[in-house]
This record gives sequence, C-alpha cells and structure tokens, in this order.
Amino acid sequence: MAPKKTVSHEEKLELLRSWFQSTHDFYTLKEIEQKASKECKIPGMQVKELVSNLVDEGMIQQEKSGTTNLYWSFPYTNTKNRINKVKHLEHNLETKRKLREQLQRELEIIRIERSADVCPERENQLRDLEILRVEIYQLTEQNKQLQQYQRLEKLKEGIEFLSDSIETMLTWLSEQSGLQKSELKKEMGIPLDLDEYALKPV
Repeated sequence: MAPKKTVSHEEKLELLRSWFQSTHDFYTLKEIEQKASKECKIPGMQVKELVSNLVDEGMIQQEKSGTTNLYWSFPYTNTKNRINKVKHLEHNLETKRKLREQLQRELEIIRIERSADVCPERENQLRDLEILRVEIYQLTEQNKQLQQYQRLEKLKEGIEFLSDSIETMLTWLSEQSGLQKSELKKEMGIPLDLDEYALKPV
C-alpha cells in the first residue's frame, strides 16, 4: 500500500484559495470550516489559520458585517494584487530615482565647493594639515622617548641609592667587627668593586 501523500502548508493555501474563487460567494468562518474542509480535504482545525494567512497575503478579502466576518475571493483578486504590487514597485522605483538625482546634485555642489577654483586656500590648508600630522607624530615619538628616559633616570637613582646604602652598611660592619670591607664583601657575595660601579648617562 502506497504511503499517504502529505500536503504542504503552501499547497493547502492554494487549495483553499482556489475553492474560494470557484464558488463566487461569501462565507462566514464557520461555513468555511465546514465546506472548505470537506471540499479541500483539509482538517477543520487548520482552516482558521489558513484563512488568516490568506487574508494577510491579500489573497482573500475580509469584511465585518454586524458581528460577523465575511470572507470571499474572486478570480480578479490575483490580477488586482499584481496590479497593486506593480504600482507599489513603480512608486518605490520613482522615489529611489528622485533620491538618486538629489544625491547627485548634492555631490556635484560639494565637488564645486571643494574645487581649487572656488576654494584656492584649501590646497594650502591640506598641506598644512599634513605637516601638522607629521609634527604630531614626531612629538608623540619624542614624548615616548622622554618618558622612557625619565623611567631610566629613576631606576639609576634607585641603584645608586642602594649601592651607597650597601657601602654604608659595610663600613659600619667593618668598624664593629674589625674585618676588612673586602672580607665582608667576599663573605656576603658582594662584588669587590661595587663602589667603583658608575652608571653612564643615558
């Protein structure tokens, strides 16, 4: 036995639309659920959603009559929808064409305003701007070097202070113990020529 063919959502929409256009009549939602469900072989619980989809797409019309909504769709509906779509596209095209022309005019005005004939000083201003950019770059690099130099100077001062402190401590220990500073340096692993270290200027 061949498996039952599954009808897609799009196929159900088309079946329901075709049924509307073949009847040339007006229906309430309840009537659609009863008649269309039978004619199109669509489960009744799905009909309401399908009708709503078709209304949203403009494929069937809906009008309130008292407290009841009436639904219908005539064959000319497709033609009418296509005509409306063409008009909408033509309107969008015309709007974009006018916008394009306006932007082209504005661009041409800007080009004229920036031309050397209208604004001869602009070329000089652009050259001055480039010179300023170069100067700013050079000053930025010099500032980086200055900051590095200042950090090195602080480091140098710290090393010199530490070296002097070690020499002072060795002198005091030598006086207290009677040992030579060289012996104390050797014992503590301190270079013998520590006091001769000189940091060259950066």
